[in-house]
Amino acid sequence: MEYEGIRMRDLRATFLLACTVAVPPASVWAASADPSFAVAPVRVEGAGPRQAVVAERVARAASEGVARLPGATVVSLDVDEDCTTAACRLDGAKSLGARWLLDVDVTVEDRDYQVHLAVRDAEGKVPDVRESFECQICGIEELGERTAAVAAKLVEAVAAQDAGAGTVQVRTTPPGAQVAVDGTSVGTTPLRLELSPGEHRVRIEREGHAAVERTVVVPAGGEVTMDVPLIPTVQARSWRRPAGIAAVTVGGAAFVAGVVLLALDGRPYRGRCSGADVDADGDCRFQYDTIAGGATLAVAGTAAVTSGIFWLVAQKVAQGRRTRR
Repeated sequence: MEYEGIRMRDLRATFLLACTVAVPPASVWAASADPSFAVAPVRVEGAGPRQAVVAERVARAASEGVARLPGATVVSLDVDEDCTTAACRLDGAKSLGARWLLDVDVTVEDRDYQVHLAVRDAEGKVPDVRESFECQICGIEELGERTAAVAAKLVEAVAAQDAGAGTVQVRTTPPGAQVAVDGTSVGTTPLRLELSPGEHRVRIEREGHAAVERTVVVPAGGEVTMDVPLIPTVQARSWRRPAGIAAVTVGGAAFVAGVVLLALDGRPYRGRCSGADVDADGDCRFQYDTIAGGATLAVAGTAAVTSGIFWLVAQKVAQGRRTRR
């Protein structure tokens, strides 16, 4: 019995080991991720009467290549002939519940084939992955085999990119700028960030420089570098204070001069009010006529003072904003 017990334990261990070997880690990962691919109708140009045959063989080969990814599911995308854009086909893939879209275009010249494949993420988290190849003097079966191999390569690439977070490096010239991602402050440049895959809004601010706001698409498991030159703005704002002071000073002087001229209007010019220049009532025939000049100076002075005050206030507000940053 002891011999038999040992033998039974050995058999159980052998069985468990066999099960472990039969299910590789990639299959376990793929089963949990369950990647689904929609294969779009193949677009063929220049094949003449062989167009349908080429399209059918390449589409079948593309599906075969996708199926080489453990756990992947493949569905055929049936769209109208006028659905030729990537956006339209992605909508079709989403309607089928597929995460990925495989697009294939074939150009035929005699027995030479130019094949372009692209895998697109319906969720927009992973950038398009593309590859093209040329098959010269190929038979239809060789064309299919090469298409399947490239399709398998592309789907493995997007599956690997979708495995985790991506990295974003942010560098500015000059450094020391504040960085906010999706409205949350994350640090000062130079900066290296780990972000979830997909689209993010990055805002960069530094005192005395114009703020920069950009949208970045972070690939899952990939890396993006942002090199951002910052444009100084202090010089552009500094004119407001001296211009405001000058406008208030000159405008105030013009307003006072205008008031004086208005006050003089109609008064006798005493330097020429004697003898024959004075009538019987004692009125001088030479009088100041300054109403037009006085009114002009008063209005212009008021406008200049108002503009100067506006520029000074604007400069003060701008300084307050830079201080809060």
